[in-house]
Amino acid sequence: LEPLHAALMSYYQEVSERAGAGYDPVELADGFAVVGDLYRRTGDKTKARDAYAKAEALCRARASSDPKARRALATARLKGGRVALELGDEDAARAACDEAQ
Repeated sequence: LEPLHAALMSYYQEVSERAGAGYDPVELADGFAVVGDLYRRTGDKTKARDAYAKAEALCRARASSDPKARRALATARLKGGRVALELGDEDAARAACDEAQ
């Protein structure tokens, strides 16, 4: 599954770099969260954390005014926090959960 995950991550990364070209950043963030879920399920928690961080970055600026972006940000923060905890980074896990609330 690693080649598939890498291809998905590469695709979403390429699309996110063109987010200003008509792509919805929240939908891209949702895609990165799915890629993060796939990485996490197959045990690559570092790559999962990276994918969730990309999802967060795409939503952060819009979260204060867009409910969809706020939901996507909270989801990415919670998932990233779970992975941080699994990696032993309790401070990052706590910060992620605090912000997601």
